[in-house]
Amino acid sequence: MGAQAALYSPAKYGSLPELLPNRDLSRGNALIEMSTFMAIIIGGVLGGTIYESFHDNLPMIGVIVLGISIIGTLCSLGIGRTPPGRAKPFTWNPVGDLALGMRELHANRRLWLTVLGLSYFWFVGALVQQLIPLLGDEVLHTEPTLTQLLGAVIAIGIAIGSLAAGRLSGHKVELGLVPIGAVGMGIGAFVLAGVDQSYAAAAICLAALGFFG
Repeated sequence: MGAQAALYSPAKYGSLPELLPNRDLSRGNALIEMSTFMAIIIGGVLGGTIYESFHDNLPMIGVIVLGISIIGTLCSLGIGRTPPGRAKPFTWNPVGDLALGMRELHANRRLWLTVLGLSYFWFVGALVQQLIPLLGDEVLHTEPTLTQLLGAVIAIGIAIGSLAAGRLSGHKVELGLVPIGAVGMGIGAFVLAGVDQSYAAAAICLAALGFFG
C-alpha cells in the first residue's frame, strides 16, 4: 500500500494541470484534497473495525487491503489520458536527482515557496496524527472510539477548508491564502497544547487546524 501511494500520489496531483484548464485548477485541487481526506477518515474508521474483526486472522486483513488496492487501480483507469512527460534516463543515484530537483525548485521562487508550504502542511499533519492517540489516552482519557473521532475531526476540517480555499481562489491559484493558512495552523496547534481534559475544546482546535491547513 505504501508503494502504491508513493507511485500514484504524485501522478494524481501532477495530472491536474493537464486534465483541467487553468481557471478550474483551484477548484479541481480542492475536490482532490477533499476526497483524499474523506478517504482518510473512512479508512481510519474502517481500519480499526477490520482489525477488531480479524485480529486473529491477519492474512484475511491482507486480502481485504489487497482488494482495496485493486479497486483503486481499476478506478484509476477511468482518469483521462494525458501526454507522456519529458523522458529522462533512469538513474540509480537518487541523491543526484534530488539535488538537481532542489536546485531547479530554488531557482523558481513561487515553486520553492509552494514546496515549503506543502512540506510544512504535511509535517504538521503527520506530527498531529501521531500525537492524537496520546492526546486521547493520556490527556483527555477518552475511549479508543472517541480518540479515533478526533482524527476524523481534523480530516473533516481539512475537507471543508479545501472547498473554502477553492471557492475563495475563484478562477486562479491564490497564493495569498497560504500565509493565512500557515498562521491559522500554528495558532490552532498552540491553543491545542493548552487544552486541559476538554474533549470539545480539543475537537474544535483540531477542526480549526485542519481547516486552515
